[in-house]
Amino acid sequence: MMTRRMPARGVALPITLLALILVIGLVVSVSTMNQGLKSQIFHSSNHQWSFLLAYSAMAKVLAKIHTVSWGQRPFAAKPYREFQVPLQGGVYDLFVENTPGHDYQADIYVKTTLTGVSRLYFWRITFNDDLLDVSNRIVVEFFKSGDPADFPTSAGPSKFSKTVDDMLAERAGNQKKADDLASELAPLTTAGQVLGKIKGRQPVPFTKSYPANPGETAMAGRPAVPFPAVAPPSAGELPTANGPGPAVPLGGAPPAGSNPGGGNPGGNPAGSPGAGGSDFPSIPSDSGTTDATLHDLTSTVSAVASAAKSALDLFNSGKNLADQNGGGQWDAARPDFIAAGEQMEKSIGGMGELIDQAKDNLQNAPSAAAAKATEELVSSTVVTAIKDIVSGLVRAGEDFKNAASIVGNQTTAAAAQALLDGWIAIEAGAKSNQARLNGLLEKVSGFSKTAAVVAAEASAVQAMQTQVTMIEQAVAMATARVAELQAQEAAAAAAAANATPDPYQGPTDGGDSQGGTGLPPLGPDTGSGDQPAP
Repeated sequence: MMTRRMPARGVALPITLLALILVIGLVVSVSTMNQGLKSQIFHSSNHQWSFLLAYSAMAKVLAKIHTVSWGQRPFAAKPYREFQVPLQGGVYDLFVENTPGHDYQADIYVKTTLTGVSRLYFWRITFNDDLLDVSNRIVVEFFKSGDPADFPTSAGPSKFSKTVDDMLAERAGNQKKADDLASELAPLTTAGQVLGKIKGRQPVPFTKSYPANPGETAMAGRPAVPFPAVAPPSAGELPTANGPGPAVPLGGAPPAGSNPGGGNPGGNPAGSPGAGGSDFPSIPSDSGTTDATLHDLTSTVSAVASAAKSALDLFNSGKNLADQNGGGQWDAARPDFIAAGEQMEKSIGGMGELIDQAKDNLQNAPSAAAAKATEELVSSTVVTAIKDIVSGLVRAGEDFKNAASIVGNQTTAAAAQALLDGWIAIEAGAKSNQARLNGLLEKVSGFSKTAAVVAAEASAVQAMQTQVTMIEQAVAMATARVAELQAQEAAAAAAAANATPDPYQGPTDGGDSQGGTGLPPLGPDTGSGDQPAP
């Protein structure tokens, strides 16, 4: 009897699939680690670059101080400022002022922005007015990095400078203690004495003895080990790179035939930091993709722009309603103005969210070009939305141009006071809106912008400031009118109180004997017929 044998199943396919999975896993792991390494190199180089930008700006300030006397320094009377100065692929803001409360000292703030990342660097310097040693005139007393939000906008003591003062005071106090302790430790000769003086922990005496190998030579008696001879590399192992080229001044062109890029014959790309033989290190132009998830800004950009446009349309329609039938139809326009305010708040909130998302994306931008594109998109959206909002606010408040006429038409102090109260509330709202919009513009101040966006931003800021100034002037006129009418009414009341009553004054309501003329009644006939009796 024949037995039917089952055919053996093949195992090649499972083994192949398993090997394929392992290879894919290996590739993914290596790729992930490589991306992380690229990201670390990118951010480390960015940080070093930012410091070099700030140091270059600080060096320019020191050079200006060296060229003139201390009394003729650029910031002697008021702070010296520079904004959005391009340098080596980034920009920096500079603020230099006399150190508050200290003579012959200056505070230097430099805020750098590179690929969307802002950093703040601070130096406090002291000027030694020494004619015999010009090389040691400027001494750096303190250096610190800080939050870019601490970059000053006005002169005078700030929270940051107060922190620096406290740290320097603490350092001075510790210096005295350290000097005293050093003088006490100088005559001591053993580590135990030093530990006892500084109240350190004394080591436990080492008393344990371990058995030694009888056949092993003591360490003290062992001969010195000769350094192994290293054979020279073969011809095939010799390096082929040209090495660094000759140094050239910052920003200068490399000598003909030189290789400023080291082993890379092409050197650094033109226009990039490090180009032209500068001392700046080469920053990777592309850090590769990262593991972080990037925000999709499209929906937020659309929502911000749509809300701002709706606010502008509602402000315009509301003002058109208010101007109907000769003007003053504010009750009819109120619903549109309320809706416009809601759309404005929606747009402002969206702009804040958009900026936060953009900053997250910039931290993980795959390349400098991608970071620049993100900055230009966000800055354009924010500036356009703010311009629409400001245009709507200006349209709604254009009647303040006629403030003098409106104030002059008030004939009682009560009416003028009611008008003033309303205008004061409008002034507070306008200043609040101005501060919020300027705050948003400050958040994107370091972003890359096109020339058209820069011009639109300046126009919007100027328009808002003009509107606020016009409202302030209207409030001042209304305040003066209230005081004027109050003085007039007080004078009239005082005159009425001091007037002597006329005993011949009759009724003035038309019921007198003279046919309602309001004149006093005539007395007995004295021959004149038109004079009251004495």
